Amino acid sequence: MLVGWARGGGPLAIPSIHALGDVVTIRKRLREETYVALLNLAEGDATRKPVGEALYPVGRVENLTPSVVERTRQVASTLLAQTGPARVNAISALGRTDDAAVPLL
Repeated sequence: MLVGWARGGGPLAIPSIHALGDVVTIRKRLREETYVALLNLAEGDATRKPVGEALYPVGRVENLTPSVVERTRQVASTLLAQTGPARVNAISALGRTDDAAVPLL
């Protein structure tokens, strides 16, 4: 439900993303499809600008699922040029990836 609201882009999108961050605080992980949805939101596309807040839950996980490490690094590195919460969330997410993120940080 939270992922659906986040994807919807309406007034509940950002609060839903923050709620997912709260879920991560308790569970220490997310489901694979939730990572994919958050990374899609953070990346943006032709119809939507990137949502830097989408990396907030990713930066709070204990250990990233190996299948999303590379994509997380790629998406987060593109958001490093932004200011504000997008940059802070990108740095947190990069810290959850691997040694290849060190030069980016």
